[in-house]
Amino acid sequence: MLLITGISWAWALATPYFDGPDESSHLLRAYAVVSGDFVPPDSSTLPAGFSAVQAPQSLTQNVYPSCIIGNYEVTPNCLLATEGGDTGTVAGISTAGRYPPLYYALIGAPLRILHGTLVSVMLTRLLSGLICALFLASAVASAARSRHRPLLFAGLIVAVTPQVIFTNAVVNPSALEISAAIGFWTSGMVMLTQPDRRYDKILIARMGVAGIGLVSAKASGPAYLLILVLILLVLAPPRRIVEVVRSRYTLAWGALVSLASVGAILWIVLVRPNPIVGHALGPEFTTARLIRLSIGSWDAWARQMVGNFGWNDLPAPQYTFYIWLLLVGALLIGGSVVCRVRDGVALAGLVAVVLVLPVAESTVIARSIGFFYQGRYTLPLAVGIPLLAALILGKSLVGCPLQRRLLALVATLAATGQFFAYLYALHRYTVGQSGPLNFWSHPIWSPAVPAGVLSLAMLVLIGVAVVLAIKKGGSAPGSCSTDSPGSATTATTSAPTLTDSPAAPKASLRSPRPQGS
Repeated sequence: MLLITGISWAWALATPYFDGPDESSHLLRAYAVVSGDFVPPDSSTLPAGFSAVQAPQSLTQNVYPSCIIGNYEVTPNCLLATEGGDTGTVAGISTAGRYPPLYYALIGAPLRILHGTLVSVMLTRLLSGLICALFLASAVASAARSRHRPLLFAGLIVAVTPQVIFTNAVVNPSALEISAAIGFWTSGMVMLTQPDRRYDKILIARMGVAGIGLVSAKASGPAYLLILVLILLVLAPPRRIVEVVRSRYTLAWGALVSLASVGAILWIVLVRPNPIVGHALGPEFTTARLIRLSIGSWDAWARQMVGNFGWNDLPAPQYTFYIWLLLVGALLIGGSVVCRVRDGVALAGLVAVVLVLPVAESTVIARSIGFFYQGRYTLPLAVGIPLLAALILGKSLVGCPLQRRLLALVATLAATGQFFAYLYALHRYTVGQSGPLNFWSHPIWSPAVPAGVLSLAMLVLIGVAVVLAIKKGGSAPGSCSTDSPGSATTATTSAPTLTDSPAAPKASLRSPRPQGS
């Protein structure tokens, strides 16, 4: 928990104010929500999708920091951000003025208390990083309870791309959506594929909290939750699904998540956070042409899922992208080779959705508002691919020492990719992209904490995280063997269930957990 939070905070401190994607709009929305302004009034003078909100003047500056967006040699000194503190408010324009309020209510208190000062902006970032770190930490804790934890740890490491960490470090509801999805994916996979009575309630509670966070973060949340649930239902054996559904605890959390989902859908229908109006493209853009252009955008989307910092104008270094391409590809190929029918259907279905959904959404929306789609929009679904592939691969290597070696390799490669992505962004901000490699000595722009201190802190945090991941995710003792369908059935049959059946002997409630859990 502390390590995940620390890594997010190091990114928050290194990123210039207002340089997260649409960060100023989200800051204005957060201030409005904690001030009680949940639904701004309609305005005939503003384009659709824009809202006027009342906020301190310091939050309305640099709404679009054009001096550094795409200008890689210009440092953030050009932003000339000024302190606030005045209790008065002015009208600001936000593109997130009607977004679902939960995320902003969770993080917006510092803006209200400190009247929009730059310190309050940083505290809001840090609070966002802390909340999202809770979901990632719950995913780690759930993965640690799995019989297949070495490779599930590896899949989790790959799922948390530099883009995930960066998004958590700035003010953006995508942070909550992605982190909650990772928590839901991981807890759901462990609960539905490995029965263990002592952990069921904990896993269900984690899924419930993550599900509420997912559906309430953005307008896409309810649809994403439905897809996640369907994939998990395909993955789980029917008998296990019945056991889980029969639990009153499951029904209680299911009711809470359903209530949150209904509220999220009503918000979308009544408030219309993302109105689709206008004619951004001419008649020459036929549907076939839009589909071709959308398919051609997939390379950019894939890179954005790995890392695209700032206002989506600072791609992660090629080294980092190729590391993730290698890791995801290896897990996907390995899982596909050893998968059984049910696992293969779940994995193939998820991959198909991740490939097709962005193309379909981009094609449908482009005619009204242009090609706006970004890779991070797909991350709540895409993070499930390395997790699911790793779980499937882990099933075939139960007790195999090779799992620990694979985990060590994946963790080391991912750590170097994360660290170099961080240094790359910090170098660009402090001295410009063509500046000297030694950007620590004479920076043109300096973050609140010196760049050298931040770099060293990130190195230590990532290094300790790698060591702990390898240690905590060590392979369970036993011989290296492939789970057979018969052995899987036996394990499921002998494991205690969620419900207390009168016919079941009481001794079964005290049966030891499976080896390696």
